[in-house]
Amino acid sequence: MAENPDWVFRPAGPASGLDDIGHLGFQYGPPEKPAVVSGMDIARVEDGRIAELYTLVTEIRPPS
Repeated sequence: MAENPDWVFRPAGPASGLDDIGHLGFQYGPPEKPAVVSGMDIARVEDGRIAELYTLVTEIRPPS
């Protein structure tokens, strides 16, 4: 993120959850341009706090 301070994270659809697991897809890249990185965050919540967080990168494209 320090290399591209103007890039932004954007949600890719709504968040979803079941019991103590939540999921949110994301896109990351320059504002107003196609995303360079796509992926998802998966979190397990315990006592109202994130106990585990996994980030999966599913695609990396060259910047346009």
